[in-house]
Amino acid sequence: MSESLQTYLNTKDNASFKQLITLLHNAPQSELDTLVQQAEKGLEDWPDELRELSFRQLSDAEEAPAHFQAELRLLRELSCLAMKSEEMPRLFDAIKQSTNMTHLDISGKLGRGGFKTLMELPELASLRSLVVKGQSNTSIKAVFSATHLDQLRTLRLENGKINSKIIALFRKATHLHQLEELSLDYNKECGDDGAMALATDTPLHQLKVLGLRATLFTDEGMQVIFAQEAFGGVEHLEMTFNEEVGDASMRSFANAPHWNALRILELSETGVRDAGIEALAEAEHLTGLEALSIRGNQLTDVAAKAIAASPVFSELRYLDFNMNRLTTVGLASLLDSPHLQKLKWLGIGNHKDLYGFDSASCEHPLKTQLNERGILPQKGG
Repeated sequence: MSESLQTYLNTKDNASFKQLITLLHNAPQSELDTLVQQAEKGLEDWPDELRELSFRQLSDAEEAPAHFQAELRLLRELSCLAMKSEEMPRLFDAIKQSTNMTHLDISGKLGRGGFKTLMELPELASLRSLVVKGQSNTSIKAVFSATHLDQLRTLRLENGKINSKIIALFRKATHLHQLEELSLDYNKECGDDGAMALATDTPLHQLKVLGLRATLFTDEGMQVIFAQEAFGGVEHLEMTFNEEVGDASMRSFANAPHWNALRILELSETGVRDAGIEALAEAEHLTGLEALSIRGNQLTDVAAKAIAASPVFSELRYLDFNMNRLTTVGLASLLDSPHLQKLKWLGIGNHKDLYGFDSASCEHPLKTQLNERGILPQKGG
């Protein structure tokens, strides 16, 4: 059994961690402590995100308490889908007995009062990352009153009904002011009132990642956000699926030099068109940009040529141009650009004029150029 354990420890991925836990499930109790000690030593240099399990993958605390405790010693990240009321005591026991948990993912309802009770557990003080999906606003308020969560650096409040009143709670929640990542993805009741609250009521000066996917922000809201110097440290901005965020926002963005830390910009399936990309191409503070996602925006060769001609994009490694209106003319401008020499990934799928470029049998000269550059055309999704 020790040999199997070592095999899993030598393969550093989450699948191996889950196999390791399965091995502990089946281990005789007499060998359990020795195996756990070996595993703890072998897992010392593993990143926390690989030491993750779903709650239901843990041993039953009543039927196999020793195995349950052994698994918790190794666990760092726990994910919980919608829980049945009878499972709640077992979940609380797991949290109380785990002294090293750094990440908790709660997706789905926890029953009446369950989420609030969970957030009040002092054992959560070690959390660095909390993901909350599908909870009511009443439940989510518990995060803002849980002052022992002052080690949190990542907070993802997603797939709910978060509005400006909830966002405004950040102002007094000083234990959350050190957040480095905030996601409000898929909260469609945010709207521009939420954008205004985010810009004026959230003293989150340490943010590096800001997720605003499908929040129904418009140009009006985004222009206020772009004007805030407090967001100047953001390195990754996600705005996908906001159809009313368009070229006016990009012009404001281009005139906001304090956003000079940005490395990843996601604008797919928004209202950003060719003129918006042309505005970004003039924004000298975006010269550190390494990834740009602009799929599904009705962009043409005009946008491609603007990107190709601009030294702003000289650090770009990843460009998702899928599902637009690119032709061979635009593709040629991208491949011939002296500024895009670091490009390694190019999405050109779902363009009528470029069908077949992702086929191994394609012999188009531009396909040959892609291969010579080590850039294989990627399919649209």
